[in-house]
Formats: sequence, C-alpha cells, structure tokens
Amino acid sequence: MKNDNDSIQALRSFLKTLSTDDLRLTGDSRSKVIGFLMECWPFLNGSSEHSTFSDKLYRAENLRWESPILDFQLERHGATVNGSRRADIHYWEVNIEEGSAKIVKNGRRQLEKMAPRMDTKAKAIEIAEIILNGQDHPSLSWDNNRDYVVISIGLIIPETIPQTTQSRRKRFRDDLEKTLSAQGWIRKNKGSKLGFLKARLSNTEQ
Repeated sequence: MKNDNDSIQALRSFLKTLSTDDLRLTGDSRSKVIGFLMECWPFLNGSSEHSTFSDKLYRAENLRWESPILDFQLERHGATVNGSRRADIHYWEVNIEEGSAKIVKNGRRQLEKMAPRMDTKAKAIEIAEIILNGQDHPSLSWDNNRDYVVISIGLIIPETIPQTTQSRRKRFRDDLEKTLSAQGWIRKNKGSKLGFLKARLSNTEQ
C-alpha cells in the first residue's frame, strides 16, 4: 500500500527532479536527499530495523537513485563498544512509491589496521629455550638459583586490540606450559604473573 505521508511525498517529488543519467547521488543532491530522508524516516515502514533512527542517517554512503528504489549503505558502530575494530555495514533499500525501507544485505568494515600476525607458538618455543638454558631475557625474572622464573607476558605479547591480545596471550601461555612441562617444569604463578618452577631432581639424579 502506498504511503502518502507529506515528508515521504516531499522526498518522492525531489527525487523525480533528478537526472537519470547518473544513478549515484553526490554533492548538493546527496545532501538534500539525506535531509529529506531524515525527515521522512520515522514514517517509512520497516525503517526501525536494527534500531536505525533518523539521527544515524548523516553517515549514509553511496546513495543511488533508480526509480522507485533509493539505496545506500549505513555504517553502524555497535560492535565497537565491545572492543571490535570492525563496523557493521547495512545495505538499505527505500521504496519511494511504497514508502518502505528494508535492509537487504549486511557487511563488515575494518575501522583500524589489523594487528600484524604473530606466531605465538614460535614465541613460546623461543622463551622456553631461554628458560631451559637459564638465560636472561627482559621478560624473565629469575630467583637466585634459577629454579623459578616469573614471566612478564606483556613484554613478549604487546597490547594491541583487546580481543586479539587476550587470544594471543592465552595461546602463548598454553604452548609455553606444554613445552616446559615436557622438560620437568611446573606452572606456579606469582600473583597474576605467569611463573614456572623447575621440578626437583629425582634421587637417582642427585
């Protein structure tokens, strides 16, 4: 059923004045269409999907008009609240004749450059070899007998994106513990810091 709200009619009338030679809306035409769209948005059937309110429409991108459809992309930042560095992209289609709006596709966009890949297993093997050889390293704090070591993991796996950092540090801890336990070391943390204790020699080895 056709939606004849006055603000929808205003958008409909303006779009019909635009040239059909170029489907993409840019410059002044884009700004005016967004203004009309913000005015009529609450009255478009389906426009409230994903809590999309008119005050978000200033971010509308890649507007295209091919009667009777006005389509655009809208970047949403809800996931970034939880630490994600990717934004959701909603692909909207507005049917000007029907007075309706709907999301026809979802995508994602990288907001920040992704952290370089890191081979945490190789890092764990490297640190394990240093520990097994009783050597010094900026991330290691030894006791006097070099039978116990505390590891500052932040000096090995630096802070980047929270989710990435947590995942990398967990994999590093697991791989380091697996490597050292095979050589007779047991995990013994010092407070919140990762630590390992060299197991006592058996009587036959003393």
